[in-house]
Amino acid sequence: MACMDTPDKVQAALYLVQNGINAYAVCERFANELIGYKERFNVEAEILGSTSIKETASGAIIGDQPDQTTFEDPSPKIIN
Repeated sequence: MACMDTPDKVQAALYLVQNGINAYAVCERFANELIGYKERFNVEAEILGSTSIKETASGAIIGDQPDQTTFEDPSPKIIN
């Protein structure tokens, strides 16, 4: 379980699924780099993305938090 807010963390999620380990990512900033990963890399394991999670006194809140991405953020293509 980790976020995918950097290209290296996306590579780590791909490494896990290529080794049969399911991955869960609470931030999907670079998840678009993995579109079609099952077919491209012939894997069965899942990469499950989610929105942000916040701990509260009464439990977890999934989502309900503003996210911001700007066009100035570098988004290099990392997987061919």
